[in-house]
Amino acid sequence: MTADLSKTQLIPYTGATITDHKRLLEDLEKNRLRGYSIDRGELIPNIFSVGAPIFDRNGTIAASISISSDPVMLDLDNFSELTDELILASREISHSLGYITTYII
Repeated sequence: MTADLSKTQLIPYTGATITDHKRLLEDLEKNRLRGYSIDRGELIPNIFSVGAPIFDRNGTIAASISISSDPVMLDLDNFSELTDELILASREISHSLGYITTYII
């Protein structure tokens, strides 16, 4: 399913803000596939964030959890460890809300 963004104005808050509809849709798809999103100073300059969804018992996104930092303070060498912990926390919270993950093998 592709969103129709033709009537949506993408306002540039910083030089890093995604203002191209096609690029935004591509970024959203990457986020969906990897299970978390990345903000590289797109809203607030020099603030880097990663976030993951929290699902309710119906499988609907009910909230999200994120980690934000100045890129200088964020240890990019351990970025995958950080995102792994973030996804684990989002899954644990989702589970506590009654969300049951189904795996297709």
